[in-house]
Amino acid sequence: MNIEEEIKDLEEQLCQAELKPDPDFFEKYLADDVVLVSEGKPFMAKSIVVDAHRPGKNQKFN
Repeated sequence: MNIEEEIKDLEEQLCQAELKPDPDFFEKYLADDVVLVSEGKPFMAKSIVVDAHRPGKNQKFN
């Protein structure tokens, strides 16, 4: 698998992790010190993102 295929594969895994939800994907691929920033929204540390993707949380990210 070349780099382009690896990136496409990870993008597909990310899409699927958002839809399922799949907290394990975010636990594996986000750096421990990541902070997600989105205009007009609060900062989100890795633990918040992982927790938000646990089944039953109904958290949606845009």
